Amino acid sequence: MFRAFAHLQRHPSSGIFYFRIAIPAHLRDTLGRREVKRSLGTGLRSEATVVAHRLYAETMELFTRLEKKRMAPAPKQPKPVPAADILAALDSMPVSPDGSLQKITVTIAGNKVVIEGDNRDEEVKAAADLLRLAPVTAIPAAAPKGRPKKETSVTLSTMVKAYFDEVKATGTQTEKTIEENRAIFQLLQEVTKNPTAETIGIKAAIDFKAVLLRLPPNRDKKYPGKSVSEILRMRPAETMSNSNVNKYLRRCGALFTWGKRHGYCHDNPFTGLAIRRDRLPHQQRERFTIEDLQRLFDPAHLRRDARKSYMFWLPWLGLYTGAWLEELCQLHLDDIRQVDGVWCLDINAKDEKRLRTLSSERLVPLHPRLVELGLLDHVEMLRKRGEQRLFPELGHRRDGYGQTASKWFARYRERLGITKPFHSLRHTVIDSLKQSGVEYKLVAALAGHSDESMTFGRYADSYRPDVLLPVVKMLDFPINAMSNY
Repeated sequence: MFRAFAHLQRHPSSGIFYFRIAIPAHLRDTLGRREVKRSLGTGLRSEATVVAHRLYAETMELFTRLEKKRMAPAPKQPKPVPAADILAALDSMPVSPDGSLQKITVTIAGNKVVIEGDNRDEEVKAAADLLRLAPVTAIPAAAPKGRPKKETSVTLSTMVKAYFDEVKATGTQTEKTIEENRAIFQLLQEVTKNPTAETIGIKAAIDFKAVLLRLPPNRDKKYPGKSVSEILRMRPAETMSNSNVNKYLRRCGALFTWGKRHGYCHDNPFTGLAIRRDRLPHQQRERFTIEDLQRLFDPAHLRRDARKSYMFWLPWLGLYTGAWLEELCQLHLDDIRQVDGVWCLDINAKDEKRLRTLSSERLVPLHPRLVELGLLDHVEMLRKRGEQRLFPELGHRRDGYGQTASKWFARYRERLGITKPFHSLRHTVIDSLKQSGVEYKLVAALAGHSDESMTFGRYADSYRPDVLLPVVKMLDFPINAMSNY
């Protein structure tokens, strides 16, 4: 029985499994490649194995078809039509009183020949010469009128449905991402009138981009019940940001890349359509300034006796770990533990928790200031109460545990006149360590970024907490003294 593991390979950086199988040497010229390689879109071996079984069966079926076609006997070539047959056919045709043939069509051995000339002798000679010099081949059946139907002639909505069927089967996207993508693809179907996936070319993709540049953000909330054409006729003053337009184009590109790999279309028309950034990547989200931090962490605003514990602890955790908001909001009490004598946050995807990538799983040593603030005492108090999670007041919603906390922080910083989001705390941590001269690989380990090198990425274990603790201690921000708490 086929073992899918024999054809699985894990990517050294992303951890995503690939299906790979060599193409038999005698079929490589036919297929134009040496192997079949396809991403399985998951880092879980159990899920990858299921998909690999299906791909193996499909690949073997393809090889079998090509093998049969290769071994089939070559079709027999029709023999040339003898001149006598040509003359006999012409002799059987009616002639005009003066002895010349009218313009006629003669079918000889399945070949249609139109003959027209001044006299019979001339016509007979021309027809005989033409048909005697080359074998007569059967005339192909007349092509149906209109554009020939292709194997890929399925509607865009059919391809979208197949895409989401696979996403749900493999669990490779969060519920939030699925809903976002569904809305984007529905918009694409509305704008393009849901043609076949194959007929969406570069012009249709450019036209879709032009529509995006004229649409407002949150159009369903601002213009409920309005179609795209109706909204465009209203000429909204506020339009989608370039980054949001790029997100739509990127998601559509991912759909067509998937469709191309699965035979629904031949090309990805969204390649290269992204709007060029007017700022460098590190300028997209600014770090908090010292003045921002002093306002954010002023005890008059960030109070220990806040109505909900996350309203105090989340900003502090973000400032001294650089973790994503969702990573912090979904923490269990058991995720705050000692490893080799160092207190750490164990950021993992166990139970109901989710991470952005496989490399996001990591141990982050606790900064001494978090211990001084009483984080460990707070954890022990929650344990005595029988709680399991660090922030039990945060319920799981469509976007995870962080949705409520994200909205709270947005209101909190807006009250203080600050426009930067919670994610800027992560930017602040990474930039602070960079400016302190910390080695890139150490910062990447704390941030949960993958190591792309073969030596460290594949053959070395993660950095130990005792190695990362001195790096964490380098985070030092001139904000209010501990006595204020």
